[in-house]
Amino acid sequence: MLSPSIKNVRCRDDVLQLLRHFAPAWVYEAECPWSAISVVLFSAALIETTNPTSLAKFTGYDLGFVCAVAWNMRNNRLWTATEYVSKKWKIGEPLSGDAFWEEVSIGAGTLFFEGAEVYQSIQVDEMNFEPKLKISPIELRFSPFETVH
Repeated sequence: MLSPSIKNVRCRDDVLQLLRHFAPAWVYEAECPWSAISVVLFSAALIETTNPTSLAKFTGYDLGFVCAVAWNMRNNRLWTATEYVSKKWKIGEPLSGDAFWEEVSIGAGTLFFEGAEVYQSIQVDEMNFEPKLKISPIELRFSPFETVH
């Protein structure tokens, strides 16, 4: 099966295919929070949003889990409220170095970058992250600025 184009990503399955393409040694494990964190970070870069509600909708992961990842990323100044600021890896290039995986560790709350706002984190790998939503790709068309009522 061909990987989806970066411009045509519509759901978590497309993100999984791209992650496997750009990091062939990576093994997705549905029950592993580190896999889920990888999907959240890669999705944030692909769809160009750090909005937890939008990312939870897109990935199907629990909103509390995505908010915890977002807090850890913002605390380390890698995300702002609207953008992925300081990624040292690039979409469309192999994830062969440590940069992406270090950011996954930051998202998990097990690593800090110098300059973190506080040296505390939310231990995301201890949280429930199981997908709460069964979303069809057509329902994934959203604005990164939409609100949930």
